[in-house]
Amino acid sequence: MTGLEILAAFAPALSTAVQAAARHFFGSAGRPKSMQPAEWIEMMKADTERLKVLASLDGEGAPAGVQVIRALVRPVTATAVTAAYIWAQLSPDIDAKGLESAAASVWFYLFGERTLIRIKGV
Repeated sequence: MTGLEILAAFAPALSTAVQAAARHFFGSAGRPKSMQPAEWIEMMKADTERLKVLASLDGEGAPAGVQVIRALVRPVTATAVTAAYIWAQLSPDIDAKGLESAAASVWFYLFGERTLIRIKGV
């Protein structure tokens, strides 16, 4: 076995150890150490309410024109950024480093909060 194969075999354990050390020194990904449980619960309730409002924006109650425009903003923006990213990737003289993060941001914006809404069951 080569050194790289041994390192690859221990990578999951090493990753878990690094995560545990980070949680110990910086606090968990959930409630910060300085925040009381009651404050944390209130903050999570506020976040849930925010997600409910976001979910309700796509529903009934808004004028039809607003619903159409709102429904088209995400696909049009994603198409434009993705097209620019693909064009930059295919062009040998263009550095696409900035567009990579822009494309990642757009796709997270498109699917990140929607996925979170579905996971939380709002």
